[in-house]
Amino acid sequence: MKKMSSLLALSLVTAILCGIWSFAAEAAGLPGWAGFAGCTAYFASGKHGAAGLKKAIPTNLTGVLCAVAIITLSDLAPALGSAGVWCALLTFVMCILAKYELFDYCPGTFIGCFSTFAAGGDWMVLAPVLVFGAFLAAACDYGGVRLYEAVTGNYKRNGGKIMTNEQLIAEAKKAREHAYTPYSHFQVGAALLTKDGRLYHGCNIENAAYGPTNCAERTAFFKAVYEGEREFEKIAIVGGPQGEEADVMCAPCGVCRQVMMEFCNPKTFQIVLADGKGKWIERTLEEMLPFGFGPDNLK
Repeated sequence: MKKMSSLLALSLVTAILCGIWSFAAEAAGLPGWAGFAGCTAYFASGKHGAAGLKKAIPTNLTGVLCAVAIITLSDLAPALGSAGVWCALLTFVMCILAKYELFDYCPGTFIGCFSTFAAGGDWMVLAPVLVFGAFLAAACDYGGVRLYEAVTGNYKRNGGKIMTNEQLIAEAKKAREHAYTPYSHFQVGAALLTKDGRLYHGCNIENAAYGPTNCAERTAFFKAVYEGEREFEKIAIVGGPQGEEADVMCAPCGVCRQVMMEFCNPKTFQIVLADGKGKWIERTLEEMLPFGFGPDNLK
């Protein structure tokens, strides 16, 4: 199998597509930097594909609208504008909007706002370029994955489709439905992705003696190891009270982290923690288990 990191693949595709955009924007008399601002908003969201576009575009355009409002109000009442009153008021509005799911990606709103100021208020040119920039980033994102898979032959996606963190979380939610929790009534599901693209599910299985209880993460790992798997890429975990959507992020216990340490590279293995409201974070095993003890310590 040929070697290429997914980051290198993404960097190469991004360099090519953004280079093309830079030349095209100059030729068309468009603000190329604004396209890169929209591109930045997409990547900084931490989401991929449609989910990334959904975060970047509405917030960018909301920021443009707020900036236009500041400029307009400042023209109507220059004294208040000079004192920063309108800027402070609209900044407060942007922060309030972040309470709503569609606008909760606050950095995207501020990127749109600052870009409008940088463009001298010319929102009619700026807004479409920001939107294009988000789609440009999505194209870079998609192209990077495809290049990585083409070079390495590692199609670590089910059915050749890209498995995003959101999709892996959805698999963990499915696994959670099989949890056996007659005592704690706290159900956990895990979805474990191997480096060659296979997916293994796990749930927590309780026992009346408590000690034999097995966590969802270990269930997934033990299933995978039994099937001969030894190389893993990431795991998604979702947990919460039985019959309810998870409202907190459920981190793996110390024993599960130790099992991960046995089979995973702590610097690259990713642990995705999610709640039931669409929010998630991603951390390496090394971040979750610093100074961990593993096989290398016994060599």
